[in-house]
Amino acid sequence: MRRTNLIVLALAAVLVAVVALAGCSSTPKVTTSGTSSTSSQASDFDVDITSSGYVPQTNAVPVGYTVVWINEDKVAHTVTSTTFDSGKIQPGKQFQFTFNNEGSFDYHDTIFPAHTGTILVSRSAPVPATGTSAPKTTTGQSVNITSTGFSTPYINLQTGNSVTWTNGDSSVHSVVGQGFSSGDLQPGQQYTHLFTAAGNYAFHDGHNASATGSVAVANAP
Repeated sequence: MRRTNLIVLALAAVLVAVVALAGCSSTPKVTTSGTSSTSSQASDFDVDITSSGYVPQTNAVPVGYTVVWINEDKVAHTVTSTTFDSGKIQPGKQFQFTFNNEGSFDYHDTIFPAHTGTILVSRSAPVPATGTSAPKTTTGQSVNITSTGFSTPYINLQTGNSVTWTNGDSSVHSVVGQGFSSGDLQPGQQYTHLFTAAGNYAFHDGHNASATGSVAVANAP
């Protein structure tokens, strides 16, 4: 009888130990590191850049709204028109442009010329599906382009803010910077760029090499 009791106690001790170990060795949580999907971030209109072209190929956009192109391919692409130029967009990166004027804006990929797209901008275009009735408001700065240069050549901003350059001269000018380009701006035309990443962005006038400036962008609190 005594031997039976000892066996029972031993089995009970083993059972307690197994339960304790099970509690200490729970399955760890698995986390996946990497870049967040751009499509999950707030934006007005998204265009995916794929190996077969832009998706969607045509967008109807209200005046004042932003289009974001996201490179979903494994190689670099561009978004290039006479109004804007992304430069090379590496895989997983993006380019965005705010349309402040009505019109039809054709663009293409300089690396894959067969890839083309069109942005149709009008005041009657439907607003995004979120139901907002007005463009997103960002705090920005305005710069006038004159025959002698930029009215405000050195600008300080926080991420999420924009700069609008206006050609106040009677000649053609342009704004060319790191990762953005206005293309030729006719007298009275504007170009707006939204800065989403911190850094120092030098820019110049493609028609007047002596006209230079820079935008210093700090992370928003």
